[in-house]
Amino acid sequence: DYNLASQMEQKGYTIYPASVPTTAYTLCYQTNDPNDPFYDIRVRKAVSHAINEDIIIDALFHGYGIKSSQWCTAQSEFYNDKITGHPYDVEKAKQLLAEAGYPNGFKTKLTTASGTIYSDICQIIIDQLSEIGIEVEFRPVEGSAFIKYIGGWEEGMFLHPMGLENGAASQIASNFVQGLSFALGVGSFEIPDDLDASIKEAMYAEEDQVAPLFREIQKDLFEDRYYM
Repeated sequence: DYNLASQMEQKGYTIYPASVPTTAYTLCYQTNDPNDPFYDIRVRKAVSHAINEDIIIDALFHGYGIKSSQWCTAQSEFYNDKITGHPYDVEKAKQLLAEAGYPNGFKTKLTTASGTIYSDICQIIIDQLSEIGIEVEFRPVEGSAFIKYIGGWEEGMFLHPMGLENGAASQIASNFVQGLSFALGVGSFEIPDDLDASIKEAMYAEEDQVAPLFREIQKDLFEDRYYM
């Protein structure tokens, strides 16, 4: 694990991180329920501004983790360098919450799989969100029961370990089109017609157009609509 790798490096071993990332720990939001605070994009952006990812990377991944505002790293052909992300800024987070009608925060839930790394990530997130008045109930889900929550977590937030071995384009195409019976957030994300159409266009585009189209889709998902 990351702690062992760090200890070995300190003892003089050379550590070679994998060139292809395997997992993207993704914080997802309920976006299709008008009664949920996260239906408002300002709330979603506020939460992102309130989370200091560097603390998570340093404390839990011992510097081996990579911070990214999209489902790939800068070495990928699908990486969009126009995505700015939402840098750590507590005052900006408070401002956005107030604009959205939550000047004193609100109560919500955070669901994820049981396990040390998931719990540790969530605990840091919960502690940081308390700084802007958001009170979070932590819901770790055991074993196979976790599978059903991937499709919909009912309310609030969901920490999902998205596998990246197949690449960003494959994961987007298999999770963010309409009519799926099972996919990430199929019951929690709103998939409008224009997003569905743009993904299908990219899926069937000429080879030299696939990467540029999916780069634009990443910006749509991770910055413009801000589902995650």
